[in-house]
Amino acid sequence: MSVAITRTDGSRQISENRTCWVSISPAGEVIVFNGRCTHLGCAYGWQTEGRNAGTFFCPCHEGTYTRDGTVVSGPPPRPLDELQSRIDAGQLLVLYQNFRLGTPDKESI
Repeated sequence: MSVAITRTDGSRQISENRTCWVSISPAGEVIVFNGRCTHLGCAYGWQTEGRNAGTFFCPCHEGTYTRDGTVVSGPPPRPLDELQSRIDAGQLLVLYQNFRLGTPDKESI
């Protein structure tokens, strides 16, 4: 899923698109992840076929995550970064944030 964000740079308003992934937990809860691998920030995707089927997979360094964002294999130092979200009037609202990469602790930047 792509989200549009607006940020202020001096006196300019800049609109940008960011990627995030939406997963549904076994309990039916919506989980939204930042679209960057926690290792080096590469883009990852959901795999439907092959040896990594049923996982989020980052092809750059073979980072593999479960549906709930847990690291299965590869160099990622922590689970996928979950974003705050809620459903309001039938729309999914997401607080998009970036986090420091390559560290075991989830630190907002």
